[in-house]
Amino acid sequence: MQVKIREKGQMTLPKEVREEIGLEIGESLTVMVIDGEIRMRPTKGVADRLFGSLKPSAKRSFTSYEDEERAFEEAILEDWNETLKRM
Repeated sequence: MQVKIREKGQMTLPKEVREEIGLEIGESLTVMVIDGEIRMRPTKGVADRLFGSLKPSAKRSFTSYEDEERAFEEAILEDWNETLKRM
């Protein structure tokens, strides 16, 4: 299936794709590049909602979704531990 990228970088996901993965109006997608491919998936988990929120020093290219998830989990745990220390 092909889609075109418009002037502002926008594209339309075909209705068949949205229906197959259960996307509803207003939901978000997590977009990442892995091995030179653009991958998108519905934003469902905590790590997905925090996508892009890693501290700049922790940002890097991920070779797999699992590596990315692990990095988010570590960042969330680190932030939580810092919050607990301040209490």
